[in-house]
Amino acid sequence: MMLYNGFIRFCSPPSVDYFRRFYSYYELSDGMCCADAGRHNLYARPMPDSYIGKNLSVSPLFMKILANSDKGSGQWTAALDGKKRIFGFVRSQRYPLVVAAGYDKRALFNHWLKSWVQDLILSLALLLVILLLGTFVLRQARHTLRYQRELTRLRDELTAANRSRKIRHRVTG
Repeated sequence: MMLYNGFIRFCSPPSVDYFRRFYSYYELSDGMCCADAGRHNLYARPMPDSYIGKNLSVSPLFMKILANSDKGSGQWTAALDGKKRIFGFVRSQRYPLVVAAGYDKRALFNHWLKSWVQDLILSLALLLVILLLGTFVLRQARHTLRYQRELTRLRDELTAANRSRKIRHRVTG
């Protein structure tokens, strides 16, 4: 335990190392930060260790948001690297810690756009297959209808020819 700006810091270096090891297994496309209640960075991923101890009091998270809520999300400029990000955060009820994870808006949009384009191409390909199969089925239905009409016409002709033959047979004999 260390006193730091009037707050007790419960995270000793071994527990920060545990935090680092634990979250290093997760694949994060952007950043994650663990800070103490004294608004100092304890660990930031993927930042180098030189960011440990950096003062985060200029962050909107510590200036405004944590005063109203212990957990939530928002969009602001990161105090560590100055990039505008979409954040999710939570304050620990047991310890004076805040954990925040942020995603770069541009990278998130590019990822969404890439998956949207893939979905669009797949949807268009599926639509094309459905249209081709529909065209094939309608063409087959038209052929079947034409064949049925032809068969009905031939049946009617044969029936008429058979009647006229029966009538001729009665007359002649």
